[in-house]
Amino acid sequence: MLSFLVTILVAAIGGFIGRKLKLPAGTIIGAMIAVLLMNIFFDYANVPNPVRPYIRIMAGIYIGTRMSMQDVLNLRTILPATLMMVFGLIFLNSCVGLGISAVSDLDVKTALLASAPGGIQEMTLVADDLGADAGQVAILQTVRVIFVIAFMPALLKRAARYDNKPEILPASQGAAAKPTYTWKHYAMLAVAGLIGGLSFHYLGIPSGAMIGAMAGAMVLTFAGHRVQVPADFRNVTQTLSGAIIGSGMGMAEVQGLRLVALPALILVLALAAINLILGFTVAKFGHLGLTTSLFASAPGGVSDMSIIAAELGADPAKVAAMQTLRMIVVVALFPTLTNWISQIL
Repeated sequence: MLSFLVTILVAAIGGFIGRKLKLPAGTIIGAMIAVLLMNIFFDYANVPNPVRPYIRIMAGIYIGTRMSMQDVLNLRTILPATLMMVFGLIFLNSCVGLGISAVSDLDVKTALLASAPGGIQEMTLVADDLGADAGQVAILQTVRVIFVIAFMPALLKRAARYDNKPEILPASQGAAAKPTYTWKHYAMLAVAGLIGGLSFHYLGIPSGAMIGAMAGAMVLTFAGHRVQVPADFRNVTQTLSGAIIGSGMGMAEVQGLRLVALPALILVLALAAINLILGFTVAKFGHLGLTTSLFASAPGGVSDMSIIAAELGADPAKVAAMQTLRMIVVVALFPTLTNWISQIL
C-alpha cells in the first residue's frame, strides 16, 4: 500500500510539473515520466492490478460525460474510416516488422509481433504461444507505448493545425457556464460507471472497464441526466493513468533496450510516419476531422489516446470507438497473419 501511495504522490508531482510547463497532455505525460524515473532508479513504483480497472473506469466516465446524444448517433458514420485505419495499420506495421527483421537479429515472428499495433500484454502472450522471443516483444511494445504517449501528442498537435474545423473544443477552452450538480448527480454517475465498467471488465471485453464506464455515462445522457465532471477530475484521471503507464517499465527494460536499440529506433520513427500517413489519409477519405483522425490512428492505448484526444480538441467518442475496434481486430488477426508470414519466409 505504501508503494502505491508513493507512486500516486510522485505521479501527482510529475503531472503538476507537466501542466506548469504547458506540455501537450502535460498531466498524463508528466505523471508517466515521473513514475517511470522512480521505477528506473528505485524500482518502487506500484499500481496494484485490482486498482487498475477502477482507474480505467474513471477514464471512461470522463470520456462519456463529454458526449451528447448526437455524438453517440454520429458513431455509426465512422465504420468506413475505422476499417481503412485498421487494415492500413496492419499492412504498414507488418511491413515495418519485416524491415526490422531484415536489418536486425530479430526473427520474423518476433519483429512482426513487436511492431503490431496491439497491447503489450496481448502481443507478449501471443509471442510466447508462437515461439517468438516474448521478452524482446515486451520491451519493444513498451517502447512503442512510451513513445506514443510521451512524444506523439506534441507531433499530432502540430500536424492538426492543418485542420480548419476541429470537431470539439479542447477541454481547457470549454469555459462556458455549466449547470450546478449536487452529490446525488455525481453518485448516479459513479454508480452507472461502476456497473458498466465492472460488467464489461469481467466479461473479458478488451478495454472493458473504460468502454463499460463510458457506456454507463452514455446511458445517463440517454435518460436525460447528463452530468459533466469538474476539471480536477480530468487531472486526477490523467495522473492515475500516467502512473499506470510509468510503472510498467523499469531498469530491466532499460537495460534490455541495448539488445534491441536499432529495432527500437526503426520502430519509433516508422510509427510516427505511419500515424501521420494514416491520419491524413483517413481524414481525407473517411470524412473525419483531422485531429480526430490523427489520434484514432495513433497506436497507443484506448483510454490513454481518448483522454489526450479530448484535451487536444479531437472527438473522444470516435477516437475511443476506433481505437477499440483496432485493438479487437489486431488481437484477432495479427497472430494468424504472423504465423502465416513466418511460414512463407
